[in-house]
Amino acid sequence: MVQRKIIWAISILVIIFVALPLVVYKLCLSFSSKPVTNVVKTEMSSELNEPNIGFVPNYSEERVPLSAVANYPAIKAKYSLNLSAAQEKALDDNRFLLIDSGQVPFLQSGINFDQWLANSDSLGGGSIYDRQPADTVLINPDLVLHAYHKYFELTLEQLEQHELNQSLGEFLSGLHTNLAAAVAGSKGEVQQHYQRLEAQIVLARVLFENKNRVKPSYFSSPEEEQKYNEQDKTVDSLENANRILAKYSQDLTPALTAAIKSDLKDIYEAEMIGASPLFTQYDKEIKTDYTQFTPRSHYTKNSVLRSYFRAMMYLGRSSYLLKSDLGLADTNLLVKQMELKGKNKIAPIEAWKTITTVTNFYVGQSDDLTYTEWKDFVSKILGVDLNSDEALISSANINKLAQSLDQLRLPKILSDVIVDENIAARDKADLLRQSLSFRVIGQKFSYDAWILNDLTAGGEKTEVRLPSTPSALFIPAADGDSQARKYVPEFLKREFGFSPDDIIGFLTKLDQKKTDIAQVKEVDWFNSLGSSWLYVLSSLTHNYGPNYPLYMQATSFLDKQIQTFLGSYTELKHDTLLYAKQSYAEMGAGGDSRPIPPVVKGFVEPNLEFWHRFNNLLNRTDELYQANGLFTDSNAYDRLRQFKEMSLFFTSIAEKELKGEAVSDDEYETLRTTKLSFMAQPFEALDPSEKSGQTALIADIHTDALKGQILYEATARPYLMLAVVADDGSPRVVVGLAYNHYELTDKIDRRLTDEDWQKSVYKDNNLLPEKNFWYDSLLIK
Repeated sequence: MVQRKIIWAISILVIIFVALPLVVYKLCLSFSSKPVTNVVKTEMSSELNEPNIGFVPNYSEERVPLSAVANYPAIKAKYSLNLSAAQEKALDDNRFLLIDSGQVPFLQSGINFDQWLANSDSLGGGSIYDRQPADTVLINPDLVLHAYHKYFELTLEQLEQHELNQSLGEFLSGLHTNLAAAVAGSKGEVQQHYQRLEAQIVLARVLFENKNRVKPSYFSSPEEEQKYNEQDKTVDSLENANRILAKYSQDLTPALTAAIKSDLKDIYEAEMIGASPLFTQYDKEIKTDYTQFTPRSHYTKNSVLRSYFRAMMYLGRSSYLLKSDLGLADTNLLVKQMELKGKNKIAPIEAWKTITTVTNFYVGQSDDLTYTEWKDFVSKILGVDLNSDEALISSANINKLAQSLDQLRLPKILSDVIVDENIAARDKADLLRQSLSFRVIGQKFSYDAWILNDLTAGGEKTEVRLPSTPSALFIPAADGDSQARKYVPEFLKREFGFSPDDIIGFLTKLDQKKTDIAQVKEVDWFNSLGSSWLYVLSSLTHNYGPNYPLYMQATSFLDKQIQTFLGSYTELKHDTLLYAKQSYAEMGAGGDSRPIPPVVKGFVEPNLEFWHRFNNLLNRTDELYQANGLFTDSNAYDRLRQFKEMSLFFTSIAEKELKGEAVSDDEYETLRTTKLSFMAQPFEALDPSEKSGQTALIADIHTDALKGQILYEATARPYLMLAVVADDGSPRVVVGLAYNHYELTDKIDRRLTDEDWQKSVYKDNNLLPEKNFWYDSLLIK
């Protein structure tokens, strides 16, 4: 009996000792901060989902009233802040505040290459002898993500205007030469195939060559330069395209020449969805979205980029549909001509490989079948020595290929407009099978488009109700962000009138997608810079307990993280817009003897998972440049390595903060004087202008043919971010900049460009749409 009582007592003690730390920890979560105001309370807000950083954080700070924070008056004076009572209360309660740039005279536009980075550089003040208590800098993920966006876009643009541009020209001219020779050397049915293929590639060549002459390295006078620049704005017209076509249409039939002219007209107007006369014979149900040919993103800068954009969009979206015998035959003959050597002893496929290699590591692998896969498939089914034109298009061989199509991988993203009266009887998988195709330089698979593709539907049959237009909220939600997931039902209810049962069904589908994304291996995320970037953003999906700064524990900080995620995601989609497949639904001078003021203590937002992943992204960028021999004659390497060193420094400070270790005065001074504007400096000699520093941008990420609208993600002027921190017994307000993100829809008849959006941001704020409801907790007036 006594033995049983002892055992019973020991069991109770074990339960107490096991459970007590968990109870205390939960109590800490409940009482470590004051109630958060102006936030959306959710049933999951107290559940902890901290990142795994390899050690238990030891960060601690006391909640000091804002009125007792010594440098707060200096902060208000430096930035000329006139905060409302509600804003000051929110800052005191939540320990952080986002302030619209219109309230901050300090953040005025200037002549630079990036207003965000220029303003950020100025936050820390100047010389060590002039440092002030208000010079406390907050280094947050927003800052370095934006800096990486500038670097990513500049390097890609540099390649597109030089190496990739040259390779595309070589590919098109070589392939056109081969096809013209094939037309001249064939007859009958083979010749008809080659005539059609030649017309298709002539169209691509016209799009590519419709641009200004090469810009001279110098001009004899300012007037001559101005004349060149004015001509460059309009040279790539439909009229000029038709003049170029006249050079290449002599051996084309009148019908094919007329078809090219019809396509050119629709491409340069970029206003409609319709049948392409050069591609409709492969499947009359699949239409061409000509609005995609609107140059946007950084491709509006000059005629070289605009012509490159149109040609690559054409090669990336034009489909040789493999459910058609004609599509199979044309693919066979086109692939053959891609690998034939010309008079220069070089095959067009060599230039194709250069383009594909570079765009693959920037954005990702093609979602559609391309040269390599098709060659392997044909060799497997028909034999490696098959090279006769007649054999490549024979009924027997085409039938063999048609019967073996199930051996090919299907695309994961539906990016075609399919018009079918029986669409309601078909599901997404059936539509993807119909869209199985060969594309010359196919647009790329991305995990975000995969998420949106599987969570949207046009008129097709679905197991659960899906919206035809998604929200980018679906992406962080599928990445594990519980706060983003909680906003999804309200979005579906507001925009599509989903019932409670509809919402339950959709969330089940969303959770399935979350499972899919969780199974992607880290090595696969790092296959391309674009997917690596998205993987970095997934580190912004956590919430934080009492061992983190108080401002990171606020419920509204979860909404701030959504804005950072989607703000940086917008820049990613903007930079890769041409290549990524879109989902459809349907310091001071020396010798100063003045005394040095006290050290100014900045702060690095201690999300170590973010910093580690961001460092890996920079390392991967460096590796891929070296492996492909890129930028060997520019300072891109040096710039990247300098940025890597800075990021490692930020990481070390964040780690010290979380471990409760002292940050030295020298480290604080380095933090205060860190500058990042060099990341936005063009690689070629250019002078900044009044508009060159504008950072607001817009990117279309989904086309809803059913509702006739396009989904856009956009950024506006960054917010000024104040945060109250008190590590090391030093309560202070620190200052940084943060993303200002918008999601909006617009009609499908034209696609918005950065220039369209910037009119709303920089000229007339009344044209800006309302902020999305999931940011309500951040919009304190």
